[in-house]
Amino acid sequence: YESYRGIQRASVTREGARIAVELDNALESRSFEASPDGADDGTYRYETVAPDGARVPVRFVETDGGLDLFYRRWRLHAV
Repeated sequence: YESYRGIQRASVTREGARIAVELDNALESRSFEASPDGADDGTYRYETVAPDGARVPVRFVETDGGLDLFYRRWRLHAV
């Protein structure tokens, strides 16, 4: 996955029902795991927990180009 002009990149791998996300940009690299949010509506929604304990949504939306990944303020497109 990649944001506009490749400023932010992400790779996503499945680990059972969970996903592992690795984010990378010019300033930092980080990774986290996300669990399904429990909604049973056919969407691809996960959540992770930030260091301060806040729940952060991670979701995937189907587009004409595939799946887009939304995390915090980022929208990343499948590449």
